[in-house]
Amino acid sequence: MNFPAAPHFSGLIGATHDRSVVYWAAGMNASPGIELMAETGGKSLLEGDINSSIAAGHSVSLLSGSGIGVSPGNVTLEFEITREHPLVTLVSMIAPSPDWFVGVHGLNLLRGNQWVEDISVELMAYDAGTDDGTDYVSSDHDTQPRDPITAITGAPFLNNGSVRPVGTFRFTRINP
Repeated sequence: MNFPAAPHFSGLIGATHDRSVVYWAAGMNASPGIELMAETGGKSLLEGDINSSIAAGHSVSLLSGSGIGVSPGNVTLEFEITREHPLVTLVSMIAPSPDWFVGVHGLNLLRGNQWVEDISVELMAYDAGTDDGTDYVSSDHDTQPRDPITAITGAPFLNNGSVRPVGTFRFTRINP
């Protein structure tokens, strides 16, 4: 399968939060916010979920940044994190695609009693389970019933017998 024309990543969206919040994880069904992000790059529904979690005291920071308009590329996003909310969840749509995305969920940046100084996370492609498309430019066709979120281990990300990461998130502490 050929790489698509104009590959890019949508804007970043996520939160810092405590353990009571799970915005997404492999094996669970995508929320409407994850579905919108994975299918269109839209952030509004997930932003609403995050703002509700902030109001309830379970999240502390809304993370929202630009995307990568031309891949390869990079984006920088600064955010605050607290000992009460040491987890970070961050996602971005793989575009074009039916419902594919990259991200981290519940990444703990507090190890023991120390903040992680620097960590890189290789990003594997995930299928949100909301669209039946099988290639980058598949037409929109809702999955009924929905499938759970799964790591994509086959085409188009399988190359010479292995699935390779499609990007990297790097978290670096800047205010010791």
